[in-house]
Amino acid sequence: MKEGLKQDSKNLDKEIAQLSNIVENQEKLMDDLLHQLKELGYEELEQLNEKFAILCPGPSWDVYMSEAEEPVDIISLLKYRSQMLDRRIQLLYEMVFKLL
Repeated sequence: MKEGLKQDSKNLDKEIAQLSNIVENQEKLMDDLLHQLKELGYEELEQLNEKFAILCPGPSWDVYMSEAEEPVDIISLLKYRSQMLDRRIQLLYEMVFKLL
């Protein structure tokens, strides 16, 4: 039984690490796209930042993660963050391609 629990714990840790890596890569991609938009002189960037604040709040993210006690809660938060970042990235891609 203990072996099963250890394996489950290792699997959860592995999933958390994978999701954290995905989220980190998405955040880097989003930063790159925002930088491209700034270089292209996108005029509505401030409005976009307001939309992003609604879609995926930043500062409160650290609070949510620090309050999550169970690995399952952390996984759920990471999946949600990843979905929100996906939406932001899609918007940014659309904007970049419209300007090119």
